[in-house]
Amino acid sequence: RVAERVIRMVEEGKVQSIEGDLIDLKVDSICVHGDTPGAVELARAIRGSLEGAGIAVLPMGKFL
Repeated sequence: RVAERVIRMVEEGKVQSIEGDLIDLKVDSICVHGDTPGAVELARAIRGSLEGAGIAVLPMGKFL
């Protein structure tokens, strides 16, 4: 579910609020907090989903 939300944020520039509303949002980076349970697996899943959707994953400061 997180990876799907990240893809929507990047491709459509929208994020869904807790209430279910879609909010316009320009995304420059994605942050996964290290203290989130399963953070490493979550980051890997997000990266895999982004790459699978043809979205480049770049280090900070290396935007296209």
